[in-house]
Amino acid sequence: PVSLAGHKATALALVFSELFQNALEHGGSAVRIELSQRDGQAVLAIADDGDGLAGEGPGTGLSIVRALVRDELGGTIELRSEGGLRAEVVFPA
Repeated sequence: PVSLAGHKATALALVFSELFQNALEHGGSAVRIELSQRDGQAVLAIADDGDGLAGEGPGTGLSIVRALVRDELGGTIELRSEGGLRAEVVFPA
């Protein structure tokens, strides 16, 4: 289990909602969601089997996600195209 303070839980919920919605809208037919702990860090990963970023720049939603991850969660976000798009958010648990 991953336990978070209230303000971090709210920020994570917003980040999750945006990344999940992007995967549903722009991904393929499957979406995989993981929430785990690794080396004392919480990790949220959302992956789809779509076309990845496909040359598209990040939109307003991803800009907001980046700000929430950095400012509210004190973490990082990495986007990788690997047979779809994988968004991985890592932050202190």
